[in-house]
Amino acid sequence: MACRYFDDARMARCMAVAGLLVPTHHEREHYCRTDGHEACPTYRLYQLRGRPLSQEAYYALWVPPAPPVEPQIEGDSEEQPQPAPV
Repeated sequence: MACRYFDDARMARCMAVAGLLVPTHHEREHYCRTDGHEACPTYRLYQLRGRPLSQEAYYALWVPPAPPVEPQIEGDSEEQPQPAPV
């Protein structure tokens, strides 16, 4: 049985998320249209909160965080110094 929060009308959307969020193809095929919807991270968080998720909360579930960027100190370059022209 498909997820009860999946609206597969003209524009497929997840009603467990506030706004007009369209689940990815991966989500639709693995969770929305199958019996596996209870394993869906969006579904599980919706069940815990008891209300639709914000889009920020949704993306925090599905998009991995960017790797940290180490600040570079001036003069601390990985490039090798070039010899002065003669």
